[in-house]
Amino acid sequence: MPLPADLLTRAHALLAAFDPDRPAAMRALLAEHPEVVRGSIHAAALAGDGHAVRALLAAGVSPNATIPAGDDPALLPVPVLYLACVLGHAEVAAVLLEAGANPNDGESVYHAAEHDHRACLALLAAHGADLSARHPHWDNTPLYFLAGYPPDHPRADTVARGMAWLLAHGADPAVASHVRTADDSTPGVAEQPLHRLAANGWGGDRARELVAHGAPVDAPRGDGRTALALAVRDGNTAMADTVRALGA
Repeated sequence: MPLPADLLTRAHALLAAFDPDRPAAMRALLAEHPEVVRGSIHAAALAGDGHAVRALLAAGVSPNATIPAGDDPALLPVPVLYLACVLGHAEVAAVLLEAGANPNDGESVYHAAEHDHRACLALLAAHGADLSARHPHWDNTPLYFLAGYPPDHPRADTVARGMAWLLAHGADPAVASHVRTADDSTPGVAEQPLHRLAANGWGGDRARELVAHGAPVDAPRGDGRTALALAVRDGNTAMADTVRALGA
């Protein structure tokens, strides 16, 4: 049954206010209009309302329902499972996964790890998430996505913990990203997470962690540069010294 016009407007406002780093506006809308979760599974997921999600699933809403990510047509629609996982609503994630939500939706693992929501990550893994798979559209792995953060980002420590969880649970740091580009000399082609960390200014701890879990220290990316070459080129002495000590 479609939402009444007023509830539809409020649901759209709630989704427009969604920002995992600044949830205050979204929470204020939910506090003002809690009824919005009755007819929108996306609103219910954002609210962490497992009961409402169950009711909507029972009424026939798909556990793989998606919404536009914004006004830019280049952005891919995001699944409802992502909305639960990016906010750490493990109860909702469990309900969706048990109802058949796809754990390999190209969003949920990436962003649960980005925010170090380990209960959601454990649920995704238990339901068959491939922690090493490249995104079907963006052609990057979860580890590579996280390695794209610079070490001075406000979320860097959280991201590092997310990377550690992925590695401890079987994510393969030797899987390269951006392998579908025709010209292998283009910078960034066939990069592994260690390359990205070296180029982004990360220090030695992350390198040691990746190598301990199977990252080849001397692997070249598509243009032939190794992590050592990238670190030296960018003046990243800590990374350069660490990979040398690890055998580069």
